[in-house]
Amino acid sequence: MKKEWIAGALLAVLLGGAVYNIHYMDKLAQTLIGSVEHSRAQMDTGDYAGAEASLRGAIDLWMGSDGYTHIFIRHPEIDSATDAFYELLSDVVSRDNDAAVGSFEKVEAHLTSIAGMEHITIGSIL
Repeated sequence: MKKEWIAGALLAVLLGGAVYNIHYMDKLAQTLIGSVEHSRAQMDTGDYAGAEASLRGAIDLWMGSDGYTHIFIRHPEIDSATDAFYELLSDVVSRDNDAAVGSFEKVEAHLTSIAGMEHITIGSIL
């Protein structure tokens, strides 16, 4: 009976860890998307310096989260999102509003996708 209790406790810890992981990634992604959207709004109003500052803040948060992301997220996803951030930064710094539209959407899509991959689905269980 003792082994069953230990196994049950281990399963509970694993489930708790999975729930915390989902919550943490959702929170991180929403914070990053909020900063990116803020940067986009600033760029739309012509505040390029503010847009760059907001975006650099998001990039700093993304890069500063590598202790978490490099453990729980696949490396190709991390690389792809990082590349998207820096492509967007290039568009913002060069004040290329037309190119930035797609780059903003690309970063947001990457972050949404990464957060979605962490969610438990029937397909991921079976």
